[in-house]
Amino acid sequence: MSLFKKKQTQFFRQLSPEEQERRLLGNKIRNDFYPHTNEVDYFLDLGFPGVRSQSNVDPYFNWAPRTVTEFAASEIRGLLYAFQDKKISRNELTRKIYGFETFGEFIEHTQFELKSSAVAASSNTLKMLEAEPPTVEWLNFIHRGSVDSHIQRWLEDLGDRKSTHSAVGSVFSVRTAELNPYIQAATIGFRAVYFVLQQNKVEFKVLTSAEAGLSLVNDCVFFRGTATDPLDVVNSSISEIVESLIDGLDERLKTMLGDTPTTENVALTPTPVPFKVSLKAAANGGAMMACIVSDPSNCVFYEGSRFNKLRQDPSRRKWHPGSI
Repeated sequence: MSLFKKKQTQFFRQLSPEEQERRLLGNKIRNDFYPHTNEVDYFLDLGFPGVRSQSNVDPYFNWAPRTVTEFAASEIRGLLYAFQDKKISRNELTRKIYGFETFGEFIEHTQFELKSSAVAASSNTLKMLEAEPPTVEWLNFIHRGSVDSHIQRWLEDLGDRKSTHSAVGSVFSVRTAELNPYIQAATIGFRAVYFVLQQNKVEFKVLTSAEAGLSLVNDCVFFRGTATDPLDVVNSSISEIVESLIDGLDERLKTMLGDTPTTENVALTPTPVPFKVSLKAAANGGAMMACIVSDPSNCVFYEGSRFNKLRQDPSRRKWHPGSI
C-alpha cells in the first residue's frame, strides 16, 4: 500500500460512522453531478445534517436552497441511494427535493442566489453554429487551423484546469505528455466554433494582456446552469468528427495512465471523472471561449466579493475591449 493510500485509510478510520457513510455516498454520486460537483453537498447536507461539509463551514457558503417540503434525513438518504442505484434520474432527484424541473434550473437558481458569474453562448451564436453547413474547410480547420498565440496560451491554461477533474493537470505535477491531450481538446473545441465565426464575419473582440487572458479563462470554467454546450448544436457530421478526436485523446491518456483515473498519489481527493468526460469539458470550454468573446450577451457577471457583489456589464470584463 502506498504512503498516500495508507494516509487515506487512516484518516477514514478516524471518522464517525455517519461521516464515513456520507463520504462514501458522496464519492459514489459526486461525478453524476458533474460539472457542478460542489452542489452535491446541498443534497448530502439534508441527508446527513449532523455532519458538516466544507461548503457550510464559511458563513458565506452557509446559504442553502429551500426544499419543497420537509423531509426527514432518512428520506433524503433513501432518495440519494435510489439515485446512486440509477432508480431515479438527477432531474427527478432535484424535482422531488427542491421542486425544480431540471438540475440545470436548480444550478441556475443557486448561481443567482450566490451571485456567481457564469457564462452561456447567446441564442444568436447558437443559431449561427446550428445553421453552418459542413465543409472540408471546416474539418481541416478543426484538425489544423491556426490559432493566435495569445489564445493558444489561454487554451493551454483552460485544458490544464479541466484536466484536474480527472486527477491529471499541473496541480498534480504530471508529465507534459499527460496534459497535452487536454490542451488539444480545448483547442479542437475552440477551432470548431471559431471557424464558424470567421465564416460569418463575426468580430472577435478580446484584449491580449496576461490579466485579460486569466480573466477569460476564469470565465470559461463556470457555465450557467442551463447553458447549452456549443458543440452539441453544430452539424452532426462535425460533432461526430470532434467526438472521434476526443475518443483518440481518451485512448492516448488510457495508454499512459490506465483505463480509469486514479487518485493513488493524491491524498483525500474525491473520485475523479473518466478521462473522456473531462476531455469533452475541455473541448466545450474552448468552444465557449470563442462563443462569449464574440457575443457575451447571455453571460452573467458580478464584481465585488462575498455579500457585496454587484451585477457587471459584460463589456467591463478585463478581457473585453470595452473595459479600457
